[in-house]
Amino acid sequence: MLAALGAGYLSVTACAYSDYPLEATFCDDWCRVLRRTGCEQEPENCIRDCEGSLPSERCRPHQVALLACYESTPADRFECVGQGFQSTVRPQPQICTEQRHALIGCEVPPVMACIEACVALDTSASGDAGVVVPSAGLCPEPPFPCERLCWELDARRADFAALGTSSRAELAALGEPYIRCALQRAAACRAGVLEPPPALPMSWTGLFLECAGVPGELGASG
Repeated sequence: MLAALGAGYLSVTACAYSDYPLEATFCDDWCRVLRRTGCEQEPENCIRDCEGSLPSERCRPHQVALLACYESTPADRFECVGQGFQSTVRPQPQICTEQRHALIGCEVPPVMACIEACVALDTSASGDAGVVVPSAGLCPEPPFPCERLCWELDARRADFAALGTSSRAELAALGEPYIRCALQRAAACRAGVLEPPPALPMSWTGLFLECAGVPGELGASG
């Protein structure tokens, strides 16, 4: 039965010795679209993740609109994150931004407020884009991953509580100094003036957590 999930539907065998296909669920269709990348993620893992993160009924139309946008987007605009069967599919940041932000704003307004504040900061700090220096390969490059880091902030708000506030309503204010710090440190890295110079590739997530003083992975994966 699990193998049938990749085809976007479930089927069962009834006592009358006939196969009765069940109507595809929203998550069947969602995973069918995302898994076009050829990612090794198990179909049932995708279904489980989707079902565990469905929005409220009030916001469901926004996710339907987002799925329609993803379906009209070429498969090569999505990327595999992670390794093997535990990998997941992630859309490139510029894909279906309007529809995704509408869903986030409806379901999780504090996260959307953080994203909007982050985008404003990133826009104001974009003057250094395109600088080419010897250390550039070790430094995080624009664009700043506002969505991912605002979700990180939301998921780890207990870790950040001692640094400011644990209120989800203040995510934007809580994240602002760490976002600004990460942007400035990345710019200094690209300009070759970061002390000490990086010995290994840096990541946006690592810089963000480092600026906040929260332990986290400092790898080059984002």
